[in-house]
Amino acid sequence: MSTTVDLVALLKSELRSAGITYAALAERLGMAESSVKRMLAKGDMPLSRIDAICRALRLDFAELARRVALQGVTQVIYTDIARDGTMLGIDEGPVARMRDAFGGTLLAGGGVGSDADLDAYERLGLQGAIVGRALYEGRVTYPRAS
Repeated sequence: MSTTVDLVALLKSELRSAGITYAALAERLGMAESSVKRMLAKGDMPLSRIDAICRALRLDFAELARRVALQGVTQVIYTDIARDGTMLGIDEGPVARMRDAFGGTLLAGGGVGSDADLDAYERLGLQGAIVGRALYEGRVTYPRAS
């Protein structure tokens, strides 16, 4: 089972336990109910949306990450889809929070635009990075020096 599937399953379970319907969640998120259903069905949402769902559940994001780890998930791939392909640089805050909460293998991407972004991932203790456009456009060094 993929980590995205595990995370979405846990979010759905928490929503059921809290008695929060998709309609109620949609209202709290300022979205259409059909959009909430589609988002949870696809599992395609930025970390900021997961944060908003956690707030609706009154559940700390770090606690959510811990619960995922307790279910046996050992690797998480985090992509900041709002920054994906932009090369505007990474947003270290959410990645650092994920790293603090999740002790397993963590890979991240979205917004990488320079070697400084990869250095930040390394400094945060990530095991790898997902790089696309910046690599193709020669804005990052590959292979990286050991």
